[in-house]
Amino acid sequence: MISGMTLYESLLFVHIVCIAVWMGGGMVNAIFIKTAAGLTSTAAIAPIARRAHALGNMVFAPASILALATGIWLVIEGPWSFSDTWISIGFTGIIVAIVIGAVFHSKRGARAVELAEADDLPALQQHLHGWVKLARVDLLLITLVILDMVVKPGT
Repeated sequence: MISGMTLYESLLFVHIVCIAVWMGGGMVNAIFIKTAAGLTSTAAIAPIARRAHALGNMVFAPASILALATGIWLVIEGPWSFSDTWISIGFTGIIVAIVIGAVFHSKRGARAVELAEADDLPALQQHLHGWVKLARVDLLLITLVILDMVVKPGT
């Protein structure tokens, strides 16, 4: 518990920080990937692709899992119920976004690194453009989850 805050307030703070890191980091990563797709050498793209891929394990995975865990704990500690519409929508969105990250972003990142190391510029650029599209869908989903949490439909 954070000093001077209730358990619920501390959980809410950690939950919001995790969502902010996930969302903000995802936006910056999408910008880096989009920028890399426009570069004209695999040597220039390779370090960006490696960093973008590494961020998934170092930042996005922990932030998303902690956001989910604190969200569950907030429902248990707070005046909410797992059957509340906005809670169900939020959990569904977060779980789908985690799966998108774990399955699709992870594979896209690994493949981008492989293509950079193989020095296949046209395939790498095309791959990065696809990765940016996936990132946009993921960011839209997270934005909708945030909107759900603010509006709380069904309450």
